Amino acid sequence: MKRSSEKSTASRQKMVEAAGAAFREHGFGGIGVDGLAKAADFTSGAFYFHFKNKMDAFVAGLEASLDELNAAIRKFQEEDGAGWAGTFASFYLGFKRTCGLGDACAVPVLSSEAERAGPAAREAYEAKMKAVFESLEQGLGGAGEATPRERALALMAMLAGGAMISRTVADAALSEEIGAAVRKMATEIAGA
Repeated sequence: MKRSSEKSTASRQKMVEAAGAAFREHGFGGIGVDGLAKAADFTSGAFYFHFKNKMDAFVAGLEASLDELNAAIRKFQEEDGAGWAGTFASFYLGFKRTCGLGDACAVPVLSSEAERAGPAAREAYEAKMKAVFESLEQGLGGAGEATPRERALALMAMLAGGAMISRTVADAALSEEIGAAVRKMATEIAGA
């Protein structure tokens, strides 16, 4: 019985990860249950074993994606010490800016999707973003007139907005210029 439960948990985790990537790549309206199941190499029946509906999968995928962001922030803080914010900004506006949408950060890619999806998605998004803001705040010391909380909010908004805009422009040189400018300003906001 325990093995069956472990297999079910692993299957759900695989489905959640695949759903998060599929929603980042296609948007909420751009993929259906069959596509979500196929992305995880499952049948539609298996999808409904794990989720009530597409919205349930979207919320689970969104939450997992934002948990991944929070874990990355904490990892950068642990591994890079005082210079974590600059290293994190370089990663966020380097790899996360140029990777495929399925591997991109959920914040610049799914924020508007969560807003359109309705109250359940917005509430889940808000709860997970509060945790992200708290992690950022804990990693920012005092510098200047802005509080660590204000700097955490501004830092995440700047990184996400910079990633979104630089991903969207067609000119690769402009995209890199945006990324470099935001990396520089993010480092200043972080007080590093």
